[in-house]
Amino acid sequence: TNKNEKMRTLKLNIEVNADEATVWNTVFNEFGAVSNFNPLVVDSFDLKEDKKGQVGTERQCNFDSAGKNYVKERVTKKWDNGFHIDIYE
Repeated sequence: TNKNEKMRTLKLNIEVNADEATVWNTVFNEFGAVSNFNPLVVDSFDLKEDKKGQVGTERQCNFDSAGKNYVKERVTKKWDNGFHIDIYE
């Protein structure tokens, strides 16, 4: 990516029939399964099974079926209704 190029922002609204705490808990605990609800991610998977459901968990998100265009992300902070992700590769 060109350093002068701006980071793209993705905003996705999904209506879910569940309370906020349940949704955030599920999204956090199933961090590696983002491809199940994000149409821009072709495939995704956990990179650290031993950290699943914890700060420090990591995933890979593939944007093509060959796995050549991807990002690797790590959860660095968690709070009741969200968490912070760092993209490290």
